[in-house]
Amino acid sequence: MTVKAATPTGAVCARHPASAAVDVCARCGTFVCAQCIELSKNDEVFCEPCFELVETANRRSRLAPVATLLLLLGIGLMLAGSALGLLTGFAGAVMAIVDWRRGSKVPKVLIAVAAAFGLLLLVALLFVARFVLTR
Repeated sequence: MTVKAATPTGAVCARHPASAAVDVCARCGTFVCAQCIELSKNDEVFCEPCFELVETANRRSRLAPVATLLLLLGIGLMLAGSALGLLTGFAGAVMAIVDWRRGSKVPKVLIAVAAAFGLLLLVALLFVARFVLTR
């Protein structure tokens, strides 16, 4: 006579079908067992993939302060008449957009300034190209 392993009755873990579910993911509704459960800082229950997404979305930006400084420095240098302002501002704009694309919480004002600076850079490059081509 063979003895079968006990299978849980009721809901089972989506990743471990042999384990009984102890809770449900707050984001996707997947059943999770004690081995898979992930708790957020405010005690919400998540499965592992959703926990990573939520934690990434809530991660504070490390590049935003540097990007802001570069954008402001670029604007100041441009107002002072320095061509270095375009390069500095462009670097800040690229940093802000890269950080935003990674999923960090970047202030919307910073993204708007970065986009405006990118547009300003494009206009400046077109103006320079027109000036060079008409000579």
